[in-house]
Amino acid sequence: MQDNSTAPAPESIPVQHWSEIAESDRDFWEGLIAKLTLPPLMREGAVLNLSSSDCEPAEVVERLRADPLVCAKILAVANSAAMGQARQVTSLERAIVLLGYNLVQAIVTIYYMEYTLHEWPGYSLAHFDYVRRWSAGASVLAHNCARAARLEDPGSISTATLLARLGSLLLGMSPKPPDSSYHEMPNEISRLRLEQATWAVTSPVLSGQLARLWGLADSTADLIERSWEPLFLELPANYDAKVVLIVGAAIVLAAGYLGGPRFDARVVIGRYNNERLKANLDRHDLTDQLVAVCANTRVLKELKTITA
Repeated sequence: MQDNSTAPAPESIPVQHWSEIAESDRDFWEGLIAKLTLPPLMREGAVLNLSSSDCEPAEVVERLRADPLVCAKILAVANSAAMGQARQVTSLERAIVLLGYNLVQAIVTIYYMEYTLHEWPGYSLAHFDYVRRWSAGASVLAHNCARAARLEDPGSISTATLLARLGSLLLGMSPKPPDSSYHEMPNEISRLRLEQATWAVTSPVLSGQLARLWGLADSTADLIERSWEPLFLELPANYDAKVVLIVGAAIVLAAGYLGGPRFDARVVIGRYNNERLKANLDRHDLTDQLVAVCANTRVLKELKTITA
């Protein structure tokens, strides 16, 4: 029997589906989406569609060398203060081994998003920087949480989580781009409601539609679109729901990590308006696992590196 004691009223849930948005609004957002091209390294058969078990560093290097600027970005992150390397990393293959595929994927995707936004004069760099750090942090947490939960293909779950914030970047292209108040929302539910009230669409819906128009797998687009569900709905105790839950929780936890120097996953999960998220995590026996992941020294190092 479903417990409705903490479930929001149906009318309080933001728009969940693209088809529920007014046609004029859909036309506007589709016009913006059409101007964004799929990053080359995300196309079919490219490095971002491969997990660490599918390829070797040498194979990734061969594909990355097509863009020297991407290679330079990866090397810069590998040599950043956050990584704390005693000796300079000069080999791209060594940098990939050091960072891991998950961080490399985030670096490459964000690089191409930044490159695309250069075509939009006046785009808020503060907004891009916030979404960049949020997306990258969420992808790191999703990958590590998926591994801890022993889910299949953590790389794909991480990819969906990384792309789930692209809708927030699209909001920055609107006539009324998000300002600091958007970044300082006290919780994700408040942010989603602000999106619905201000732009008549929510970022997960925009992100999912972008993924579909780019021709990415339906499973990836579906996962992106459902990333809001753990905050509002009681999820069934099955595998698919657990995957959605990992993505939604990673997004919330990454925002919490960016919110201050003292990051405590248990405090973030227990915050006001996260009651449904916590109930879902408890139902799937994931709360303690995610808290442990977020306290892991290696994971914290990855977060520090990718959100710098």
